[in-house]
Amino acid sequence: MKLNKPPITKKPLVSFFERALKIKNFLIIADLHLGMSELFIEKGSFIPRFIEKEILKELEELRKENNVRYLIINGDIKHDFGKEKEEFFSLARFLKKLKEIFKEIIIIQGNHDNYIKNIALKLGIKVVKRVNLGNKIVITHGDVYFKDFEEDKIFIIANEHPFLKLGEYNLEIPVFLMNRKLIVIPAFNKFLKGSNVLNKDFLSPYLKKINYVNIIYVEEKDKLINLGKLKLK
Repeated sequence: MKLNKPPITKKPLVSFFERALKIKNFLIIADLHLGMSELFIEKGSFIPRFIEKEILKELEELRKENNVRYLIINGDIKHDFGKEKEEFFSLARFLKKLKEIFKEIIIIQGNHDNYIKNIALKLGIKVVKRVNLGNKIVITHGDVYFKDFEEDKIFIIANEHPFLKLGEYNLEIPVFLMNRKLIVIPAFNKFLKGSNVLNKDFLSPYLKKINYVNIIYVEEKDKLINLGKLKLK
């Protein structure tokens, strides 16, 4: 899918947040994994039930503070998507509230998003495999490989939920992985466990195609701290 509006320049200005990106009038997030509360509680773990409300609150604040009108969700809205009616109703309620915040929402289908089209299309929300911002930037979840990654383009993917564990302080912080070809964004759901980047246990085929990434921590909006280079090969 190619978007022609709002216009994107050849060298778009990218704003970084702790767990999101902004390019022109687009806010880009990924990996919400809604429904994980119930699944983890069933297994004996405690995960807050207010995740959906917290996500909506954060997104509304980001929209107001940064004057964005369009939202791109780069895959994995649901955590465990079965065919239960309550799951469909729960997601539909969430998307309806999201539509009250943003003028337009585009969902990029991730590997957890079975049946997502059944709900989204009824609400007038597009579901695609990738979004092209101009000729140079491609946004896709990261589980499916597109050959034009080998061209002069920048791919923005998700899927990995990258974080860095600081053993001395027992902290886990969300990080971006970046080089001149690739940006991997962390999960927007701050309660979601991910992949400690130092373990290099990555799933995406894109990370298997490159030699290194920089580990980037966003201390506050657009204040980026390079925590070092991670060799992948």
